[in-house]
Amino acid sequence: MLYLISIILVLAGISTYTKYQPIFYGLLLGILIGFYNVWFLQKKISTFSETIMDSDNKRQGLGMISRFAAVILGTLIAVKFDMYFNLIAYLIGFLIFYPVTMIDLIVFQRKL
Repeated sequence: MLYLISIILVLAGISTYTKYQPIFYGLLLGILIGFYNVWFLQKKISTFSETIMDSDNKRQGLGMISRFAAVILGTLIAVKFDMYFNLIAYLIGFLIFYPVTMIDLIVFQRKL
């Protein structure tokens, strides 16, 4: 996923002076929000599993509202600054993270 982020970042930098700048910036914003959501979920799952092991502590949620808020914030940014971000590209960038993660899982499983 970090390779995908770096490729989109380079393409966004190259496209700064072209008419496709909002598309690449929207993809970059979507990928960054998706990456943040998965990182945040991984952090919450680690905390949740430690809480399960230590049954004395109060159980916490997985932060669904925080992740939804991040997506809504990204959408508001893409809508407010529509001259810099393409909303459709933002949504594609946000949703592309999950198939890439599944493909990475399949490739990793075949290596083992």
